[in-house]
Amino acid sequence: MLFVVLGVVFRFEKGGFLIAGYNTASTTEKRSYNEKKLYKYMSRMMFLCAASSLLAVFAAVFDKMWLLWLSIGLIIAVCIGGLIFMNTGGRLKR
Repeated sequence: MLFVVLGVVFRFEKGGFLIAGYNTASTTEKRSYNEKKLYKYMSRMMFLCAASSLLAVFAAVFDKMWLLWLSIGLIIAVCIGGLIFMNTGGRLKR
């Protein structure tokens, strides 16, 4: 549920203080980022993590250990892949 709530918060372009690194950046550095793209991207990442976490619920319901490991792997892949994608190529810069 936490990922869904965070996804909704970012979808409505709020909660910039929750984004690590962005909240501690100087005002001039914050201006160099496209906030709409940043919030949209973070929202998508949170919803992907929520969907991956849903697999862990199915793993518990159906007692399938492989679903739990798939869920953990997807969450790690989304987080690491998302951070790499976000921080390379200047995709979120103005």
